[in-house]
Amino acid sequence: HLIAEKDYSGKKLKVRSRDEFGLLVNDLNEFYTVTQNILNQINGATEESIENAEKLSINMTETSNTVGKIITNVNSVKEKVEAQSVIVDKSYSTINEMIKKVEELNSSVEVHGISNSSAAVEQMVANIRSVTKILDNNAETVESLSVESETGRTKINDSAQLAENVLEQSAGLLEASSIIQNIASQTNLLAMNAAIEAAHA
Repeated sequence: HLIAEKDYSGKKLKVRSRDEFGLLVNDLNEFYTVTQNILNQINGATEESIENAEKLSINMTETSNTVGKIITNVNSVKEKVEAQSVIVDKSYSTINEMIKKVEELNSSVEVHGISNSSAAVEQMVANIRSVTKILDNNAETVESLSVESETGRTKINDSAQLAENVLEQSAGLLEASSIIQNIASQTNLLAMNAAIEAAHA
């Protein structure tokens, strides 16, 4: 009755005779032992699955956080690249202006002589200093971009490692699920055999 109610907390029945009833009781005890072992295996596999699921959840959270950091770094690099583009455009305009001033200076020298071109020379020197300052700023920005790119690369490597851990944990869950399904099929087979024996009795 306890086995029919799926209660395996009782003791085995004592075999008191050698007739068919005694053989049935012996088979029932064997079914009890096998089923109890199967249930213990299911319990162990379930606990392992829960533990793996918790680890998987933690790894997924870490992966999500890492991806968020990568997105932030990528956005930061994008903003710096855009700022760099603006600086480059400004440098280009300044260089064009310098070329124009040099051409004006050349024309002034040819037409008026060197003494009348000092203002153009001073303007050209000022433009050269401006370009030098812009190029210095460009160098600092490029260095900053290099550091940000290295940080992004490190974060991507960390994400790849976390993804690999997630795949390993998922494989463990699939294996545990397969074990549980096999155990469940064995339990159903044993239950059917017990029902047949009971019907014979």
